[in-house]
Amino acid sequence: MNKTTIYFFIDESGDKGYSNSRPFHEIGVMAGFLINDWNVPILQEKIESGLSKLNLDPIKKLHMSELDKTQQAKVIDLIKELFKKFNLKFFYSVIYTSSYAYFVGLNPEQQKESMHSQLLQNILITALSLCTRIIEKFNTDVKLQIVSDNIDSGVLKTMKKDFSRIVNFLNGARNRTYITKTEYVESEITNLSHDPRPKNGKFEVDIRVENSAITFISDVLSYTTFQHLIKFMQDNPTMDLNTSKASFGHPLEEFLMLQFTPDLEEMNLIGKIFGPGRKN
Repeated sequence: MNKTTIYFFIDESGDKGYSNSRPFHEIGVMAGFLINDWNVPILQEKIESGLSKLNLDPIKKLHMSELDKTQQAKVIDLIKELFKKFNLKFFYSVIYTSSYAYFVGLNPEQQKESMHSQLLQNILITALSLCTRIIEKFNTDVKLQIVSDNIDSGVLKTMKKDFSRIVNFLNGARNRTYITKTEYVESEITNLSHDPRPKNGKFEVDIRVENSAITFISDVLSYTTFQHLIKFMQDNPTMDLNTSKASFGHPLEEFLMLQFTPDLEEMNLIGKIFGPGRKN
């Protein structure tokens, strides 16, 4: 079986702490984009060249939040140019911090959960759904290489454990939940009315950390999405944020994909779980 490698560059903005942490923002956002492995070095060269022309050092760790308004506007124009050239789209996951705490529960004896990891799980489901099409069309296995900037080692370990359950499900493998170090129970989902799992290929998923000009692109996507949604919330405090209504007017809206349109909002399960209105 052939194997195709797809890169998934991600970054987060806003809240990302543990379920028992004090929130600093009302929401957490993770945005990312998929790109074929052979295009990664070409994109790297183009983004480094573009940043240099804007008098920004592509070797340094750049943050969109630290740039002035003029620089931010020029960076957004550069991202637009590159996304058009490489035919790229991006998507995001968003969680209301209070709703996440309600979803997890605040029992003092309960193990704390990572909102950062939950954001990744939510957006990863979307990424793997898109990659399923590649498996079916080209009869190939897919390695999804997630790339992010700095992530705490403890959170990284949690992420790998959490997303392994999703990968196991899609690969038709059983998940193990350990009761003790040596005792565990196995679970498997069967008899689905609509089975989203690929029928002729498998997934491999890995995550690594790097600081590069391409991870700065992800930083731009997450920062602009977070800022846009915060403004949207001011006038629409009770609306879900993963919809076409919420993303309307985003500075990179033309490259956004997979938002719930008004006719599909009843199917927005993620919005119902992690959207506004769930209080402890």
